[in-house]
Amino acid sequence: MSDHFQPIGIEWTDPATGKRLMLCLEGHASGWILYKHPDGQWVTHHKTTPEERALIFRPFSITLSKQQTMKPPTLKQLQKQAADWNEKYPIGTPVTRYKLIKPLREPQETKTRSEAWIIGGHSVIVKVEGVSGGVCIESVIPSNHPPAQ
Repeated sequence: MSDHFQPIGIEWTDPATGKRLMLCLEGHASGWILYKHPDGQWVTHHKTTPEERALIFRPFSITLSKQQTMKPPTLKQLQKQAADWNEKYPIGTPVTRYKLIKPLREPQETKTRSEAWIIGGHSVIVKVEGVSGGVCIESVIPSNHPPAQ
């Protein structure tokens, strides 16, 4: 049995450092970015601001609460998202892409280079210049449109 603190949160690997990071969502470290020490313990990195947390959650389009249960979108909903995106934003549309990883949420001005499509039955993605694969459409904002509130 481990005596290590096992936080609950959103976890990712920072490709620049290889560190395992987490935004802690519950307990005494709620709201802190943690990193996993080589000995296996989670260690506090820095306290997030409300603005930083909002930017981290935005790509997921979720609100977390004890009363809510997150349900994945249906295939029909994903098909509608992709069709709506493709109707509104043709290939070459200028967009601002936001990364979820370090540098945390740094915006990148770019353009789409594909139509949106469904990947893995769970996400709608689009290719953008400067990225060698698809990115979730929730992480890009067309430059001529204000961000959703």
